Amino acid sequence: MNKARDLGEWKQAMRMQAIPMFNTVYADREHILYVYNALLPVRPGGRDWQAVLPGNESALVWKDYVPFDSLPQVEDPRSGFVQTCNSAPWNTTTGEGNPRSAAFDANLGIETNLTNRALRSLALLGTDAPVTRDQFFQLKWDRSYDARSEIVHRVVAPLREVASADANEREALGVLNAWNFVTDESSVGATLAILTWRGVDPDHAGGTAKPTDVVNAFRSAVKWLMLNFGSVRVPWGDVQRLRRGSVDLALGGGPDVLNGINAATVDGHLVGRQGDSLVVIAEFREDGVNSSSIHQYGASSRPASPHYADQAPLFVKRGMKPTWRTPESLEGHVERAYHPGE
Repeated sequence: MNKARDLGEWKQAMRMQAIPMFNTVYADREHILYVYNALLPVRPGGRDWQAVLPGNESALVWKDYVPFDSLPQVEDPRSGFVQTCNSAPWNTTTGEGNPRSAAFDANLGIETNLTNRALRSLALLGTDAPVTRDQFFQLKWDRSYDARSEIVHRVVAPLREVASADANEREALGVLNAWNFVTDESSVGATLAILTWRGVDPDHAGGTAKPTDVVNAFRSAVKWLMLNFGSVRVPWGDVQRLRRGSVDLALGGGPDVLNGINAATVDGHLVGRQGDSLVVIAEFREDGVNSSSIHQYGASSRPASPHYADQAPLFVKRGMKPTWRTPESLEGHVERAYHPGE
């Protein structure tokens, strides 16, 4: 990335390149620098900046921004890793090295929450053991919710205290209480939990209706399953689908897991519309650079092309394919070679 050996020189080089982008990670073979790289205004104190403030007070107009060196950042943590998943910067790594929230003014508006993706990243990366190649691939496709995640806190835990005289709801509550927080295609607990969460917090869970309380959201989920599938024990992959042209496949993963999927309701199913798409993993090895990739559909946007959805079956299995980058590696894999206009 650059040839600076001293951390101070290296940081200066990064500072010169810096543009305001949230959660930026700079790295080379020797250093890691995470910066909460936001353009944060220095706001006057004594006012509630989450409220509506008058627009005719010149004292409320800020003139300065927090300088780059004073932004929350992590330099070469002892843990050897940083992660950022749309979460508070106070938990960027494990152990020593995180910035302290008390050192930053609350008026800066820095978020305080930890997403499930951050919680899982910290749990999976924050062990003393080195992460092997296979473990890294498994981490990328992780489909679990942490016990401290929002879906557990706002959906599963409150419903443990709910009683119902309705037989379908009682059966559904039993399914939820036995759920292991994993969103595999075979999971029946994931189906009920995510459908309920879509009603409780549609912004985070991918729903479209106005948010409601957890009991009403749960009852709506049970009714929806009975209407569309005739049962409350429906595998998640039967409900959530990957569709592209004539391809229609069971799809695991879910909102705010590392194998992230948000879906829209279509014809009594949930069809993936956002989340994991193009995934590329590069390996820098002694014998050179190796990479693999996968796309949720394929390499063409033309419905008549054989590559319109040819990667979808491998994608739903969380598989990867080689990425051919050189003339030598491309040999034997080229369908047609031509010049533009031919």
